[in-house]
Amino acid sequence: MSASGHADGDHKRVMILHSVGREFRPWNVYAKDIRAELDRQTRWPIDVQEHSLVAARSGDPRAEELFVEYIKALHVGAPPDLIVSIGAPSAAFFQRRRKDLFPTTPIVFTVLEDAPRSVLELDRERRSCLCQK
Repeated sequence: MSASGHADGDHKRVMILHSVGREFRPWNVYAKDIRAELDRQTRWPIDVQEHSLVAARSGDPRAEELFVEYIKALHVGAPPDLIVSIGAPSAAFFQRRRKDLFPTTPIVFTVLEDAPRSVLELDRERRSCLCQK
């Protein structure tokens, strides 16, 4: 049984959240490599859903809340088994909205070279750690 409660024989749902659009270099290369490694290393079929944070960063003060509701609606009854955050804006978004978005799903924070110190600190309450080289 996984952390999300799915039987080990089931396919695994992976949500990737990009800080910028999916086709921006070098982040799209990182995402491609991450997907390839997930495929190579897992023993389960993987269902990968990719989203971009761009919609949540518009000038509309309601945009982030609407984006959270959209992501939650996509995963009603079937939360992701793993979340992959690509880039500092995505990591900061998940730190702010963790209680609203799949609080028990593990998150891997990647590509954080420009992240502010506050994003890179250990989050003891949520048992997650953001690490950088």
